[in-house]
Parts: sequence; structure tokens; C-alpha cells
Amino acid sequence: MKKLLIVEDELLMAFFLHKKFQTSDYEIVDMVYDGESAIEAVRRCHPDIILMDIRLRGAWDGIETIAQIREFADVPVVFVTGLLDPDSAVRIGNTPKASCLVKPVTIEQLQAEMDSLLVA
Repeated sequence: MKKLLIVEDELLMAFFLHKKFQTSDYEIVDMVYDGESAIEAVRRCHPDIILMDIRLRGAWDGIETIAQIREFADVPVVFVTGLLDPDSAVRIGNTPKASCLVKPVTIEQLQAEMDSLLVA
């Protein structure tokens, strides 16, 4: 099983994702809601891939959080956001091993995007 870290500041969305991925090829190793917790979770759990909201609680958004994580771990990331502004789209485009989906998304879309990043 591939290890998945979910970084989502909306509690209902986080639990929805957790429930949907329980019957997949992914093991959820942690669910956190801010950048600082995401960094700690990556250090502790060593996920194979991260599902990350762009807008997070705390000092960093999801894109800055990945930049911080990439200083010590090369983990692919699928950003999931409700609204993608042009600045964020450019920042994601400049982030290696990253893709972005705009909500609403299906679990099948998420899994396909994650699978494609993991084989790249």
C-alpha cells in the first residue's frame, strides 16, 4: 500500500477523503490542517504522496508548505483547491512533482492523479 498524507483545513472534507480512501490502495498515515503539522507528519510518517489544500490554517499556504517539505523530502503532491487564482497556478506550475485539481473532485479523479504522479 502507498502511504498518503492528507493536509486539509476543512474538517468535513478531511473526513470525507479519509472515508473514501479507506477502501483504496492508499493507507492514510495522517490527516493534518496546517503547514507546520504537515512538515512534522512528513518527517514522522514518510508518506509516498500528499493530498494538500492550497489554503491552510497557519503561516503558510499549501504551496509554501511543499517548498518547506522539499528541503528534506521529495514527496509528490496533488493540490486540491476550491478556487485556483492565476498566481497560485503559476506557483504550482513551478513546483516539480505536483499537480492540481479544483473542487469538486471525485475520489477516482484524485486516485488517477496520484497514481500518475507516483509512476512519473
